[in-house]
Amino acid sequence: MKWEKWYFQKGEQYPLSEVINECDRRIREGLVIRRESKNKMVRLMEKSPSVTIVWSPSTERGWGASGFNKNCWRTIEGGPIIPQKIGQVSRGVGRTEER
Repeated sequence: MKWEKWYFQKGEQYPLSEVINECDRRIREGLVIRRESKNKMVRLMEKSPSVTIVWSPSTERGWGASGFNKNCWRTIEGGPIIPQKIGQVSRGVGRTEER
């Protein structure tokens, strides 16, 4: 597996569709490990109501600087790209136990 650096620049705005396409390309071309979990995260990011998002990783390396990490992306207004309600519902998918 060949490692490829993300081209996103901190503080820059990107169309959500471009981010989704880049993540899907990396999954499709086998450039990631744990493809299934990365794919689930991308599908969750697709639910964002924001058309444009901002690259805002808290670190410059590791998982914190991954385009797959929804926490690295913010809305133009500075909020999370995934509303908390959607994130909570998605975490519960597949559970069989009652809460």
